[in-house]
Order: sequence, then C-alpha cells, then structure tokens
Amino acid sequence: MKIIYVILLWIFFILIPAEGIGGDKQLKPENDPLLKAMQIEIKRAKEGLKLPEQPTPYFISFWIQERATASVSGKYGAITHIHPDFHPYRTAGVQVRVGDYKLDNTNLPFSTRFSPESIEDMLGEGDWNLSQVPIEGDGASLRATLWLMSDTAYKGAVGDYQKKKVLQATSVDNDKEQKPDDFSRHAPIVFVGPIKEISFDQEMWKDIVRKVTSHLASKKEIMEPYMEVRADIIVNYYVNTEGAILRTSEVFYTVDIHAWTRAVDGAKVDSFRYFFVRDPKELQDTKNFIAEAESLADELTKLREAEEFKPYTGPAILGPDVAGVFFHEALGHRLEGERQRMPESGQTFKGKVNEGILPEFLSIIDDPTMDRLNGRTLTGYYAYDDEGVAAQKVVLVERGILKNYLLSRTPINGFNQSNGHGRSQGPWTLTSFGHAVGRMANLIVDSEKKFQWQKLKTMLIEEAKKQGKPYGLIIRRIRAGETNTQASRGERGGNFQAFKATPILVYAIDVKTGEEKLVRGVELVGTPLVSLEKVIATGDDATVFNGTCGAESGEVTVSVVSPSILTTQVEVQRVVSKSKRPPILPSPFQQ
Repeated sequence: MKIIYVILLWIFFILIPAEGIGGDKQLKPENDPLLKAMQIEIKRAKEGLKLPEQPTPYFISFWIQERATASVSGKYGAITHIHPDFHPYRTAGVQVRVGDYKLDNTNLPFSTRFSPESIEDMLGEGDWNLSQVPIEGDGASLRATLWLMSDTAYKGAVGDYQKKKVLQATSVDNDKEQKPDDFSRHAPIVFVGPIKEISFDQEMWKDIVRKVTSHLASKKEIMEPYMEVRADIIVNYYVNTEGAILRTSEVFYTVDIHAWTRAVDGAKVDSFRYFFVRDPKELQDTKNFIAEAESLADELTKLREAEEFKPYTGPAILGPDVAGVFFHEALGHRLEGERQRMPESGQTFKGKVNEGILPEFLSIIDDPTMDRLNGRTLTGYYAYDDEGVAAQKVVLVERGILKNYLLSRTPINGFNQSNGHGRSQGPWTLTSFGHAVGRMANLIVDSEKKFQWQKLKTMLIEEAKKQGKPYGLIIRRIRAGETNTQASRGERGGNFQAFKATPILVYAIDVKTGEEKLVRGVELVGTPLVSLEKVIATGDDATVFNGTCGAESGEVTVSVVSPSILTTQVEVQRVVSKSKRPPILPSPFQQ
C-alpha cells in the first residue's frame, strides 16, 4: 500500500459551467437515461441468468463510472502537453453473487481469486475492452456492455461457488470461532445527485506553467523543472437488485511542481510542491506560484549542500504530514476489515477490540462525511461508498483502546454491518474488478497531550540526552509511504510486517546547542506495533493533508489530519543513490 500526501496552499482557479456536464438539480432515477438502462438490464439479468442445476443470483450490482479530465503540463518555460477538453470515458463493473448472504462465491483465498485463469475469466477471455461503455446511443447500446459482463460474471460466480464448497469440504479447519457471513444486508438507498460543474481555463494555466517552470529553470543547477495542472470530474452510477439507485459526482484539482539537482557527491536529490483540492477557491494565483517555485529552488540548493546522514535509531519529531503517513501506514491499513478475515493477511489487530493498541492520550477517527476542516476541503469525503451504503463516522481507537474497523459489506467476526467504508478506484481495474473493500477516507488523529512546537523540541532534546544520543531528528516533509500487511511465509521467508516512508526534509538536532542541521539520504522504517507504542506526545499543529492511497481495490482519494508527534524511537536507514557527474555545460538559462 502506498500513500502520497499533498500540502494544501492557495492558488486561483476559475469555475464556470462546462458544456455537457451541467449542474442539473436532483432528478428522479427514471429521468436519467443511463440509470434507466441499468435498471432495465439488471432486472433482466436477475430473472434470466440461470444454468441447469446451478444456483441463480441472489444479488447483482451494476456500477458505471464516467471520468473526464483536462490538463496542461510543461517544463523549462514551455508547454509539453495539453489535454484541453473534458472528453468523458466510461467503464462498467458487474458483481454477481450466488448462494446467499451467509455463504456465497466471494471471499476465496487470494491465490484462487487472482489466478491467471480467474483473471482471464473476469477479463472476458483476455478482452480488455469488455468493460468500456459507449458515451452515446440509446438504452440498448448502454445495456449491451452490462449484458455481456453479467453473463461472464454469473458463469464465474457459479464456478467460484463450486470451488469454495470443495475447499470447505476438503480443508482442515482448526479455527473454532464462528465464521462470519459473506455479505451483509442493507436497506437500499435511492439518491440521484446533481452532476457537479467543472471547467478549465487553459490559457491561464498555460501562462502559469510557463512562468513557474521558467523561473525554476533560471536557478543555478536546477534540473528538469516541471509543472502539471489538471482538473478531473468523476461521476458514478450504481444500481443493485436490492433496490439501491445512486448517482454521485466529485471534482478534483491537482497542481504538481517538481525539480531535482545533483548533490556535491553526485547523488540525485529532488523535491516537489503538490496541491490536491476539491474546491477551486483553495487555489491561488501566479504570484504565489512563483513564490512556491522560489521556495522549492531554495530547498534544493540546501539539499545539494546537505551531508548524507548515517543510519540512526533514536527519538524524533515527525511533522504533521509525516505523522499522518505514519498513522496511515502503521495503523490504518491494519484496521481495514477484510484484513481481519483474509488468511494471507498478518491480522495485526484481529481480536483486539477493547484492548489498548495506542498510548491512552491518542484517539483515531475516520469520518468520510466531513467535507471540510478549518476551511479546507478533505479529498477523502464522500456521501455514499462504492457499495451503495451511506458514509459513516467511525471511532477506530478511543483513548488508546481499539473500538472498530473500516468495514465494507464483507462482515468480520463481531461486526456484521458495513460502516460505509467500502471503496474501490473504479468498477474495473486489474486489482479490484469493481470489488470494494474497507478502506480509509478521512483519518483524523486526536490527542489529549498537546504541546507548542518549542516545548516539543525541548522534550526531543531531553529524550535524546536521556538515551545518550548526540542528535535528535526532526522530519518535516515526506514524499510517500508504504506498508506490507501480509502474513509471514514462515520458513520460505518474505512478507515481514513493516512500513517505510521516504522523507525529504530531515534535520539532525544537536543536543548541546539545539542547532538544526539539514541532512539527506535516508528513509524511515519500522514495525507497526513497536512504533505505535513509542509515541509520547504531540504538537498542537494538526494540519490537513490530501492525497491518494493504493491497495487491493486500487487508488482512492484520502485525507489525513494529524499533529506533529514526538516518538522515543525511529529508525532511519541509508538510501542507496547512484552518483553521477553533473552536466558538463551550464544550462542555456544560465548563459
């Protein structure tokens, strides 16, 4: 699993209605031709999908997703790519379940679900275009994709159901606990929301991209200054045989600026500015972008001169974004519901409800219903999840005590209902095939032991002295994080429980003088249970960070709200970087 967080700053964006993606008011389902076609075809599938002496479907769902993007990118003061218009692209996903809510064709072992044969079946004998839905035409042309996908999904479901019954009959099950059902029941929701408006001022952004990348290019020894701006709209249509009918939409705006340079030892060092928001009013103007570019260039200059740090274990302060990645990777992924029943998962927190897993001053909440915090949009917001269940606020950890998990409609022991966290990147991706699983949305870290920054730094120095360390660390910025949640393979090795993250700004704090020295060339590593227990205090500087997270059901948008944390022990290991000579000639911008 990987997560990339983005810092929210202010930039200017113009919003006007886009032709063909208008902001219509809420409609009745029968007034939307796509939903109407989906309802007709799902009724036909429910009544007609039958094979001799085989079970018929007890549940079918259709999901169609429409995506449209506009973007502009460039480097060295010139445009490299333009995607000017919001041309829609639709894909579909079909889920067919046979059996009943207690036992059906799902929740097979990973090796069975993703064997080459099963993937080929789900792809329709290797046809990658199976899931593509026409963006024009009458009901029959829309329904044709769903018709063929339903047929493929039903035949695959029957085969999986038989496999599952054979596995149950032939396996030796030493687990005495009651097996959870395969699917939970939920009252159907009918919601046809307006399709949000979005636009993209191409000329304005071309001008900004040219100016920002040109400014970066004028800085000595800055390589490949790059900027991309994009706007995305995603519209989801969902129906199932229980009676759920939903149409939802969301827009996202992304600005990415990055560049790199060579350190004095020839190592490549890079940094970035990344902005990811739902409200264009949070974006700012050319002048402020130039200021961001200036800050980025100054940061790279300092990193170029910074010394390569050695492996280290000891106390550290993790800044808000670093702490957010830490909780996301070390804790959040291990509280996803499916991982508590997947035999291939490490099941770190299975069966630990009402037990302490964090220091008692920390609480963790995941709340997809929160769309803003302190005036900033949260990209993990949604009203309904990808299984047609209303989003819910969930207290995962209360004062250090585990209380709940992130649940889809796949029950786990002790938790028979979804709490609105069933999520997937889309209806048809290689990793998900439209199958939603319990995932994070807006992960919020709350602390009852907060201190101002200067006090937190003093506590860091005191802890380093106590441990006999010459330095404490402050990690202020991070690029990305990842974790492995799979169970160990025993004697075969591999799949150890760990997480790691790649910091950009790391400072070694001299315990004698308090001086901060920028260092480079390390990554943060650790094991989740040990690392979580080492947190002893937090700052009072909780900040919103938006980003995307990848796992079994694909890339989903997430947010994290976390303060800085003081931990008694982190481990950083050296990152191998291939050294190369800098360019022989100066850049044309420095001539």
